[in-house]
Amino acid sequence: MPTALVLTAVSGRVTDDLVASLRAVPGWVVVQRTALDERAWNAARARGGVWSLSVRARVLLAPLWLRHGASHGWVPDATVVTTNPFWLPFVMALRRRRSRLIVLVYDVYPDALLVRRRLPRPALRIVRQMVRVGLQRADAVVALGGRVRDELVRRHGLVQPVHVIPTGSREMLEDIDHESPPDDIAGRLDGRIVITYVGTAGEVHDVAALGRALGRLLDLVPQDVAVVVSARGARARELTAEVRDRPSAYVLPPLTDAEWRWVIRHTDIACVALDRRASLVSVPSKIYPALGAGSVILGVAEPDSDLADIIQRAGCGIVVEPENEEEILLALLRLATKSEERQRFQAAARAASETTTPVALAASWKAVLEVPPEDSD
Repeated sequence: MPTALVLTAVSGRVTDDLVASLRAVPGWVVVQRTALDERAWNAARARGGVWSLSVRARVLLAPLWLRHGASHGWVPDATVVTTNPFWLPFVMALRRRRSRLIVLVYDVYPDALLVRRRLPRPALRIVRQMVRVGLQRADAVVALGGRVRDELVRRHGLVQPVHVIPTGSREMLEDIDHESPPDDIAGRLDGRIVITYVGTAGEVHDVAALGRALGRLLDLVPQDVAVVVSARGARARELTAEVRDRPSAYVLPPLTDAEWRWVIRHTDIACVALDRRASLVSVPSKIYPALGAGSVILGVAEPDSDLADIIQRAGCGIVVEPENEEEILLALLRLATKSEERQRFQAAARAASETTTPVALAASWKAVLEVPPEDSD
């Protein structure tokens, strides 16, 4: 029976969704190996330790010891490497391999890092070359969206197959026996339209105007709406600054899996934001569990982004361009007050999620897994 080995530096729900899809491929056995679980990574972030040598060395060297430990005594038929962080495919690609090497790309690096920061020019050249070598030596590349795929090909000159396979979380969300509300909001959301932002608010997420619009919305309809935010990352404070002190807003710490399921399943309107400078290099994966829960999507994104494409194709919400606070507020008011339109968008989201269940994605992954690897260099 063929075996797929999934290697990732830091675990998370996107990786869990990937593994669920691979395990739905008939006849395949999937083994997952992770250097650092999400709780340990978040704890390091909370104490400012993600840049420490020990944490970074563990993540950087992860593919070496993960591959050695997981492959001891057997050779997987396929190895799927995730690009968090970006150097993972490069380190893997330098190893002589006997299994098919597949790289799953969430974001185009180093471009996703350059949305709000600068890298010294020599470091930037090194990182670009690392990414290029890693991607070019992979047997296949998988991206979450078509525009990201096209950008990968354009920037790195890829000639091997580059596939587009989304992710999904509906299977996890259906596990209602293992969910519970966070203590801070238990019993407080009944009868209200629940608007949420759950997940990373990092460099590629433009959340400042969204945060201001949410604060103004709570001033206009304080009794009808509840805003729930559980965000981490470099821009999280921009999101929470305008809502934190309002009585109908709940700013929560990182959620456990059980709490996350509960919040997502009780969301009426899910907010997803993407910086305009990241429109071609990132697909916010938080949109997929929102679709799985049948939530309306408010997308703050450029029209030429994968995020906008997903929302418009599904017909499950509204897209507003980044930094446009007035238009974001108008969209929030429209979604919160027009129940018939909201219900239509919710039905469209549920229909769209049928295409991103693990079983639905299994056929696409089967096609990627079962192409034999080329001879190693």
